[in-house]
Amino acid sequence: MRPIKLLLTLLLALTVSSCSLLTTEKIIKVPELVKLNLSHASPIRPVSLNKIKFNVVTKEQVEEFLYQMKTEQGYEVFIGLAIKDYEALSTNTAELYRYLNQQSEVINFYKDQVDTANNVANKPKKVVQKP
Repeated sequence: MRPIKLLLTLLLALTVSSCSLLTTEKIIKVPELVKLNLSHASPIRPVSLNKIKFNVVTKEQVEEFLYQMKTEQGYEVFIGLAIKDYEALSTNTAELYRYLNQQSEVINFYKDQVDTANNVANKPKKVVQKP
């Protein structure tokens, strides 16, 4: 009975520790980097704005202003803005400027990401050796 217990104990110990007794190779998978076939869009033409002339007219200057408009422009029609509306126009212009700057930053960020990804994909692959 004793040899059977000893045999069963050895069998059980061998079964439980069988994975640790054998040396196994470590398998390391290296992800394959694929070069992105993305190109940068051609730069867009910068904004070309026309010059705008603002005239501030008071009651005392109305006659002189109308005469000046008639002689310079050929007509007496003009567009007026209240101070409040001029402030809104100025605020809107500043908001557009801010938005365009942020969009430019986002575009440059993604452009840099594509460049980085392409540079990493072009690097030579390292050979992993088995231990």
